[in-house]
Amino acid sequence: MGKRSVSWFALLALFAAASGCTHWSAVTPEEVKAKETVQVILRSGISVQGEALVNNGSYLLVRDQSGRAYRLSKEDIVALKRKAAVYDAGGSPISEREIAARKGHRQLFLHALGGTALSFGLSFYAGSMLQRGLQEDQTDNTVRIATTVIGTTVGGIYFAFKGDKRDRQLAIQEIQQERLSATAEELEAEKARKAQVEAELERLRQEQEAQERELEALRKQIEAQKGGKPRPPR
Repeated sequence: MGKRSVSWFALLALFAAASGCTHWSAVTPEEVKAKETVQVILRSGISVQGEALVNNGSYLLVRDQSGRAYRLSKEDIVALKRKAAVYDAGGSPISEREIAARKGHRQLFLHALGGTALSFGLSFYAGSMLQRGLQEDQTDNTVRIATTVIGTTVGGIYFAFKGDKRDRQLAIQEIQQERLSATAEELEAEKARKAQVEAELERLRQEQEAQERELEALRKQIEAQKGGKPRPPR
């Protein structure tokens, strides 16, 4: 019974760790776009992971987390993986660098604290039940302590992963909203410029019509003056 409970906790720990992982997929160098996160392995065995800056015909320019840029020849690339990309409302990718810069840790701390407290209570209760069923000597608290420690640790880690994931989601939402607001502002500014141009064209059209009316009045006046002059004697 004790071994089964330990195995269950171990599986839960693996599940918690896996929940924090992000999907990577193998791609060709030609499929990589700017701002995408990639992992490149070269013929020399060197591995570079970071944000793709430029995808030229012959090389990839990748910047790692420290800010150092690497110019990697496509001929030297033996393996290339791309992290599942996140996009804004306009279809432009959001880089991991942007997400990391915006991401906080509030949800991680809240989930870790709350999850640890909850896991402690549940693990202590489960450990007490196990001890009553497995041990005749109730003064030996080995089962209760082991179950409480393992359960609290695994639960705290699990909820911390959940909190970290939530922090990431909130950061992405903030960036998406910010870009959407910027796009809306650009559209409003473009709309205002268009309205200004249309107003200016309308003003010029009205001025042209006024000038044409003045010219027409002047032409009629000249014709009237010509028609009213006395004819010279023969």
